Amino acid sequence: MSQWTSDVIRMFAGAASEYRDISGSAALTSEQLLASVAFKSRLHGSQNPRAMLSRAPKSADDLLKAPLLSPPIRVSFCAPVATGAAAVVMATESWWSNRRLPVTELVDQELVSDFSDTFSDTNSGGYSSLCGLTQARVASSRIYHRQRLNPREQLALVELHDCFASNELMLYEALGLADKGCAQQYFSSGRWIDSLNGDGSLYLTGRQVVNPSGGLMSKGHPLGASGVAQCAEISWQHRGLAGRRQVPALDETDSNRWALQHNFGLGSSCAVTLYRRYGSGVLERGQGAKL
Repeated sequence: MSQWTSDVIRMFAGAASEYRDISGSAALTSEQLLASVAFKSRLHGSQNPRAMLSRAPKSADDLLKAPLLSPPIRVSFCAPVATGAAAVVMATESWWSNRRLPVTELVDQELVSDFSDTFSDTNSGGYSSLCGLTQARVASSRIYHRQRLNPREQLALVELHDCFASNELMLYEALGLADKGCAQQYFSSGRWIDSLNGDGSLYLTGRQVVNPSGGLMSKGHPLGASGVAQCAEISWQHRGLAGRRQVPALDETDSNRWALQHNFGLGSSCAVTLYRRYGSGVLERGQGAKL
C-alpha cells in the first residue's frame, strides 16, 4: 500500500472505533458483521455485469480469511480502487416530452463540505467529520426537511458511498435509515427478496434496498466517476433496465419510487441527491431536472 492508501484505511478504521464508542454499539467493529455487509454487497455485485468484482464468495466467513489491514478493516472489507468512466445526460422537459422516454427526475440535492471543527486544534468533530459522517447527516436531513420526506418509509433504494464495509454501517445512521447505535439491528433485520424479474436476489433492510449495484465494494472505486455511476444505477432502476437486480419497489405500478444517492470525497465534499421516477404524480411538472 502507498502511504496515502494506508492513511485512508487507518482514518476510516478510526472512524469505526470512534463511532462504536459514541453510539455504544460494539457491533460496528465486529468483523463478523462487517463480513456480512461485504458479503451482501458482493452478492448484489454478482448480478451486475459492470461490476469489477462480479464473482461472489461462497460465504461471509470466506471474507474473514483476508489479511487484516487496520482493525477492524480487512482487505475484503475495502472497495477496490479502479479505473472507469460514467456520464449522465440531462435534458429539458420539452426535449423529453417529444420522445416519451422513461426518465428519472433529480428532485433535490445538498452539497456539504468540511465544517470549522474539522480544522480546529482539537478537531472536536473527530473522525466522524474527517470521514464525512457529519456532512452526510447534515446534507440528508436538509433534504428530508425540504421535501417533508420520511427516509425509513419512503425511500425504496439507496446508493451510498461504501468505500469500506464499516462506512456503510455508519451511513445507515448518518442518513437517517437507522437510529443512533442501531445500525446492526437495521442490517440484521434484513431479508433476501426476489428481484422484480424474479431471476435475482436483493437484500431488503426496512423498506430499502441499499446498493443493489453492489456498491463500491463490488463495482470498484474509480474516485471521480463513482458518484455519477451511482446516478446511472438509479436511472437504470427507474427505467426498468437493471436486470437481475431490479428493485421491486421501483416498479412502474408502485407509488414508492424515491431513491437517494450519497457520495463523499476526502478533503472534503459530500453530495446527497434525491431522485424519483418522473410522472409519478407527486411532483409538479418541470420541478426537477430530467435524467
